[in-house]
Amino acid sequence: MQEPIKDANRTQPVNFAELLEVIFWGMLRAVRGFFSFLWRNKILLTGCLVAGGIIGFTMWEITPTSYKFNMVLRHTELKSMTIGHMLDNLDGLARTGSYSELSKTLKSGEGVVSHIGSIRGKNLMGEKLISDTSKLTDEPFIIEVSLSDKTKSDTIEHLILKYFNENEYLNKLKNDRATLIMSNLEFINSELQRLDSLKQVYNRFLSYSKGSPMFYNNAFNPAEIYSRSAEYYGQKNGFEEWLAQNRLPVVSIDGSEPFATPQSRGLFTTMAIYAFIFFFIGSVLAGIKEIPR
Repeated sequence: MQEPIKDANRTQPVNFAELLEVIFWGMLRAVRGFFSFLWRNKILLTGCLVAGGIIGFTMWEITPTSYKFNMVLRHTELKSMTIGHMLDNLDGLARTGSYSELSKTLKSGEGVVSHIGSIRGKNLMGEKLISDTSKLTDEPFIIEVSLSDKTKSDTIEHLILKYFNENEYLNKLKNDRATLIMSNLEFINSELQRLDSLKQVYNRFLSYSKGSPMFYNNAFNPAEIYSRSAEYYGQKNGFEEWLAQNRLPVVSIDGSEPFATPQSRGLFTTMAIYAFIFFFIGSVLAGIKEIPR
């Protein structure tokens, strides 16, 4: 009787216990090999770690500490993108070290503005103002300033506000609008006085005509007097609110003194980064040294 032919390509069942054992011993050999590599090259690798730590400490010592503070403002005349372009001009001068031009622009001494590292504007969503396509005015925004001396934060905030609020073009816009609003207020006040006089006449008429037959005249509607008076008072409040809150092109929302926080890396972090870099370089050199020639 002919025996059945066995399929040589048939997949054999996987023994997971044996597979785990192979993986375990492979990892163990890799760990042993790694520590053996460290031990054989301990002098080179230790020297690289020490050298990296020393260089990290030196870099931390010679690198000036950087600080940052935020200004929360509200623009009342220009769109966000226009404000962004104005801030981008200031930022370009600060980043390129053009402190002579920056001092002229901010109308301050070069000794103050030389501490500015960057000036960036963004909206409350974190988007750059220069990329903000919103056409609305009267919107809040944030100016982020980096500087090397945290004691100058209050002075720099004042200079940036003055840069906007003493701008010749913006001042002309605001002054023209304020003149128009003052003219409207004068007209509204005179109209309110006239309406108040009519109210007094009407009230006296009511007091004299009690118990007498009333005569209605279509030319005089008392309800219209009070309606028009309320309308004028609403307009007056709006104009006075504008003069009180929107008289300046840029208004500070956060009235507290700016607090600058350090942005530079700490000593331990800097030393650890440089030590790791030099350790990696030493490992590469040790590996090249052990390659069979």
